[in-house]
Amino acid sequence: LFGSSLTLTAADTDTVTPIAHDGESWRNRFFFFDVDGFPTRIQWTNSNTFVVSSTNYQDVDIPGVRRIYTGKVLRNQLYLFTRDSIHKVTYLGSDPLISIGPALSSVGVRSKRTIQVIMYKGEEHLIFLGTDSRVYLFNGYSAIPISSQVDESNDLSPYYLKRINGGAYNEAWAVADDREQLYHLCVPYGTEGAVSHRFVADYSGVEEEAGGISWWPWDNQPFRAGCMASDITGRKRVQEQLSASET
Repeated sequence: LFGSSLTLTAADTDTVTPIAHDGESWRNRFFFFDVDGFPTRIQWTNSNTFVVSSTNYQDVDIPGVRRIYTGKVLRNQLYLFTRDSIHKVTYLGSDPLISIGPALSSVGVRSKRTIQVIMYKGEEHLIFLGTDSRVYLFNGYSAIPISSQVDESNDLSPYYLKRINGGAYNEAWAVADDREQLYHLCVPYGTEGAVSHRFVADYSGVEEEAGGISWWPWDNQPFRAGCMASDITGRKRVQEQLSASET
């Protein structure tokens, strides 16, 4: 829904027309992030509507934070992701509507489309590609790196996460198959400006430390997007999109 951008028409707004590149539903409202012209602004709709009043926003003032890439809900709690940190949003319900406090420093994202919700040990976790090109498992309090097998040169294949093209992080995306317990991370590799490689993680064996997870790197994976969708038998599977025109 928010792969590129979201624009609300004048009929949906009060006196402003926000253009956002990401959003999340929480507390009977829709929250918008990565707003054009306001990189640290959060905007939201009125309760139970798609109306965005002109006063429905907050410019986040966090030292060192120049951009809020996205917000994700984990266990009914909203978290903000910046390049180098994660922040917890507390719902106050009045004026101000929200308050923001630190959740985790030194870990963040630039590739927001890699953040997925998975079930692990019966509880929701977020899994994502960090700014440092490592994959993390986040439980709301701590982030555990789980990609040590493929972080750098490894015995599995000639491909490893440190070779991701840092200049094209926004092209990376991921999809989580909770039925098979597989996380499909698709990235631009080396000097490629678009997605070219895939790293598949079996998170059924994730331990509290870095070990206990299996990884399979693949080349020749030029898919620009993907999702979980039902096939002709009704079973949900990972479905990929090769180009902008492909449906």
